[in-house]
Amino acid sequence: MAAAKVGRAPTLPVSEAEGSSRSSRRVHANSFTAITIAASLLVAFRHGVILLGPDRETQLLLPFVIPLGIFILFAVSGYLLVGSWDRRPSLAQFTLARVVRIFPALVVIVLLTVFVLGLALTELDHWDYLGSATTAEYLLNMLLNPHYALPGVFMENEVSQAVNGTLWSLPAQFTCFFFVPLVAIARVRWVRAGIWIALAVAAASISASTWAAETIVWGSQVSQGLNVWPSFFVAAAIATVRLRPPPALTAVAIVGFGAIVFCAPSALPVGYWLLVPLATVGLGSFDIRGVRSAGRWGNPSYGVFLVGFPVQQALLHLWPDLNAWLSVSMTLLVSLTYGYASNRLLERRIERFSRVCITRPLPVATRTP
Repeated sequence: MAAAKVGRAPTLPVSEAEGSSRSSRRVHANSFTAITIAASLLVAFRHGVILLGPDRETQLLLPFVIPLGIFILFAVSGYLLVGSWDRRPSLAQFTLARVVRIFPALVVIVLLTVFVLGLALTELDHWDYLGSATTAEYLLNMLLNPHYALPGVFMENEVSQAVNGTLWSLPAQFTCFFFVPLVAIARVRWVRAGIWIALAVAAASISASTWAAETIVWGSQVSQGLNVWPSFFVAAAIATVRLRPPPALTAVAIVGFGAIVFCAPSALPVGYWLLVPLATVGLGSFDIRGVRSAGRWGNPSYGVFLVGFPVQQALLHLWPDLNAWLSVSMTLLVSLTYGYASNRLLERRIERFSRVCITRPLPVATRTP
């Protein structure tokens, strides 16, 4: 196992638009692609087990299907985006890359959910379904305004009011992206790192407040976003000081988190906010033979993240008596297939086009005699 160089961020920001078409040597120079794929599958697996309910073959897993995947994804974003900004500190380019990363695939999955999945499975007359205000509200997910129900869809499922429950995290993710250029205003590296830690402490403290739980902004509960932000902020602080956690510290973070899960679950927030970023950055920074090639065929993580929930709901609707383990396995397989298709047919093409727009030189005005 060859370690990545100490003192600099990974060469490929795998969770963003501008880095996905670099040479294969640079693309596979770290393990972050593998980590994002694994984390997205964890998200899909967790939702699959929860949606199956307490009376199925997977019921013994319910106490252990913690939301680890989402915290890993936020940590990866926090670490890689700081490095991306350091290499290209342009607000316009940074914003375009974030928009390209989030919105095209989101728009496609919302439209497919409403006009293909929902229209095919709704219990309502098709015209009543299409004319419903609830259907129109669901389309607001394309603008990061979370709505979860479609009229007459999945009404007999264990969780009947959510077609795609993963969409809650996208507003929190998109918002925290823009802390990167704001914090970068501070010129001294250690000051920036201190700001990131202060933001993590503030978000963690406010997330448990009654105000955060009761406050809704653009369809999102404030406490939900604040709860996941600290993992992003701590990872951003690690990137700011250009620290790659050594193997010993990475191992301590992993073992410590496992101990919290099984021995002290009340301390899980601390594990999510501190140990998960440390372990994620430590593992991701290593060039691990075999693991580094996970991105050879693209990164399906965003597609998996977007479709895992509705795929499991659809399987429960169509085959409610299907063995739970088989149902979850089919969910992961379908989601992974969709993720690769989305990455190759949509995400990568739009990313390439956006890079052309960024790098295309402006026309030079010529004087006429």
